[in-house]
Amino acid sequence: MLRVTETYAGYKVKIKNGFMEYGRFLNLEVSDNLWITSFNANIGADIPLDKYNMLSINAGYNFASPRSFDFDGASFSIGWKRFFK
Repeated sequence: MLRVTETYAGYKVKIKNGFMEYGRFLNLEVSDNLWITSFNANIGADIPLDKYNMLSINAGYNFASPRSFDFDGASFSIGWKRFFK
């Protein structure tokens, strides 16, 4: 299975350190928001458990651009599918 995904990720960090009597010697705030486009190559199987339930297992690799140093890597997922009448 091949997929192309688009993810919006963000973070906000606040760091404060020091001694109360002597003031703070570290006061840092950092934040960022970014869109991450990734290409996923996966292989997997759906294993029937009974008439209404199925176990889904997938393994693969993610290729992200332009932040490949942060987001490239192996992926593994296990899922459960329930079918209704």
